[in-house]
Amino acid sequence: MDIANFTQITERIPQEQRDALLRIIEIKMNDDMKDLIFAIEKSTEANKMMTQQSTEAYKMMTQQLKEAYELQFQTLRTEIKTIYWVLGIVGSVLAIAVTIALAVFAK
Repeated sequence: MDIANFTQITERIPQEQRDALLRIIEIKMNDDMKDLIFAIEKSTEANKMMTQQSTEAYKMMTQQLKEAYELQFQTLRTEIKTIYWVLGIVGSVLAIAVTIALAVFAK
């Protein structure tokens, strides 16, 4: 219903009843606005809570990723150290073998 039809309908009723009807409509609109404001506030609070939960989840996932990467890097460091030790031992054994071979064949 548009305003023109509403005006035509309300012109047929007495002024006192028209004022009462307009007051009822105003009360209903105010009540609807209160419900709307409440719903918006509730939605805003829910959005804040969801944002906070998302932020906490992001921080936790970031921390877990850091820990996983640190574990991988620590494993890699250990493997590299092991390879250096093995190469050092092999190099030492070769140096000793060459020294002994030179000493034996030099005679």
